[in-house]
Amino acid sequence: MRITKLRLAAIIGIGLAGLASMAVLARHHYFRDKLAAVDPVAIDRYALDNASLEATPAGKPRMVLIGDSRIHAMKAAGFGEHFQVVNRGIPGETAAQMRLRFPDDVLALKPDLVIVQSGINDLVAGMTSAELAPEISRRVVEHLKASSTKAAAGGARVYLMTIFPPSDPEWVRRLVWSERIREEVRKVNEALLRWNAPPGVTVVDCSQWFGSATRMREDYVLNTLHLNESGYVRIESELARIIGGASK
Repeated sequence: MRITKLRLAAIIGIGLAGLASMAVLARHHYFRDKLAAVDPVAIDRYALDNASLEATPAGKPRMVLIGDSRIHAMKAAGFGEHFQVVNRGIPGETAAQMRLRFPDDVLALKPDLVIVQSGINDLVAGMTSAELAPEISRRVVEHLKASSTKAAAGGARVYLMTIFPPSDPEWVRRLVWSERIREEVRKVNEALLRWNAPPGVTVVDCSQWFGSATRMREDYVLNTLHLNESGYVRIESELARIIGGASK
């Protein structure tokens, strides 16, 4: 049966309407899940690992990496010669969730050094609206300051990295993307850099490594929110320089 132009146009229109509806639905569920993640949830992922963690080898201080997927993917191989490296990153985690598990996954491990990278998932949740974003950003700063201060009070040297900026979103992420996030990343990082941090806490400005305070360098990009191997090589090299200089 020959399909008339009118019928074909109707079919295409229905199909496009269906896709648009799916996009709206995907956006709704995406932000609903992200907003739910801003509040603390179950945090016992590393309970067994913490309980069975071996004592630090003689002469090797303990380094704990804490944060979201950006920390989880950090191998920190270059630090293994001088530190016992303990990675406690959780993909998808918010700064609020990290703060809640901080006593178990950082303080209880009695680290000598702590590296923190967290907050991007909170700010992704803040893309839902211009009204929500400032309060979520304020809370990110509060969570990062409080967690870092507690670690330093426990005797650790803390290196709080500013939040890595996103790169350009992939096409599938554009359904739920807002460029407002770049301004929120900038505001949070500026607030951290202005902080009169307590002894033992160093706020590390990562923007100078990325070439921009709001956009990741293309040669360091794995995807919108994550670094590739070259990005991690650069970060670990810079951290080694900063940490080494601080110990002299």
